[in-house]
Amino acid sequence: MADNANDPFDLDKTIAIDFEPRCPIMLLLDVSNSMEGEPHAQLQAGLQAFANYLQEDSLSKRRVEVGTITFGDTYLEAWPFVQAMDWEPPELNLRGTTPMGEAIRAGLQALENRVQEYLDEGRAYYRPWMFLITDGAPTDEWLSAAKRIKESEEQQKLFFFAVGVNEADMDILNSLSRRSAKKLEGLSFGNLFRWVSQGLIAVSHSGTGDRPKMPKDDWSELDVP
Repeated sequence: MADNANDPFDLDKTIAIDFEPRCPIMLLLDVSNSMEGEPHAQLQAGLQAFANYLQEDSLSKRRVEVGTITFGDTYLEAWPFVQAMDWEPPELNLRGTTPMGEAIRAGLQALENRVQEYLDEGRAYYRPWMFLITDGAPTDEWLSAAKRIKESEEQQKLFFFAVGVNEADMDILNSLSRRSAKKLEGLSFGNLFRWVSQGLIAVSHSGTGDRPKMPKDDWSELDVP
């Protein structure tokens, strides 16, 4: 019998090509010094729970892609989009002030670039998500970022969610998007990220043109619209 160890057409050695659709989510995380202490620890733990939830689902771990941008002082740190099954939460390093506007613009650009890559590949994709978590107010220009968010929402190119922690400026957060911002109850990051993962899992199990209903949340304060 001929030795086929080096046969490129050996079917046993064929690598399957991944044609799964993608749902990108960009996490924008405030790492300003005001997050020091328990908020920082609970956010870090919540991110790990988020990774675990997605990786436990056979579809979401392949279809969801997670990108991350942290913002603090005048510094942004970014991690590129990776499939949820390979995503590891970054270590959050606290620093300085809150350049929220710059972070949003960078996140929007990263999502636009990723969508263009899907188009170039001929890959189907779900509407991108962007999730902003902050305990303060922007210390840079943010109105242009809000304008871009609302334009993307009107064109059905983006789902944007803003979450305020502790003393976050909810008036500004509510001005960012057509969707009302929500105030986190205490430091319920675990419940928050369970809710986000449930929504993404629902999306992953739907068609790319569908709009699954988000689960009822148990993490936000009731008196915030």
